[in-house]
Amino acid sequence: MVESTGLENQRRVKPTQGSNPCPSANSMTFTITVHDTGQAVRLAQRFIIAALAAGHLIEQVFFYHDGVSEADANAAPAQDDPTPLEPWTELAKRGDFPLNVCVAAAARRGVLSAEEALRLDKPGANLRQGFELVGLGVYLEG
Repeated sequence: MVESTGLENQRRVKPTQGSNPCPSANSMTFTITVHDTGQAVRLAQRFIIAALAAGHLIEQVFFYHDGVSEADANAAPAQDDPTPLEPWTELAKRGDFPLNVCVAAAARRGVLSAEEALRLDKPGANLRQGFELVGLGVYLEG
């Protein structure tokens, strides 16, 4: 696992052996973990954009801890909060990777799919379209 320092330590990048075929012998496959919001999101997106431009593959983006708020369709960040460079769903389509959200971290923070809301007897779902609730096993497989 490669970890950066300073503000970037909120984003951890793990090169992995992916199941996707690499476009070139020099390309790498990454799993991106987003642990926080704000600047951490912008740094993760900047890395993804640069990696895709360089011909690398993104296996998945995994939202964990406070990062799961990126998947909350009801979130209304303050005006002075840093905004993502582009919507996650557009970036995921461009890079052909899933937006996986830790189901346990999401439930703790009230981010629920329709199935989870029903299972937990909650009034409604608020998982943003294009995101998927998954267990940690999916992250570990990435």
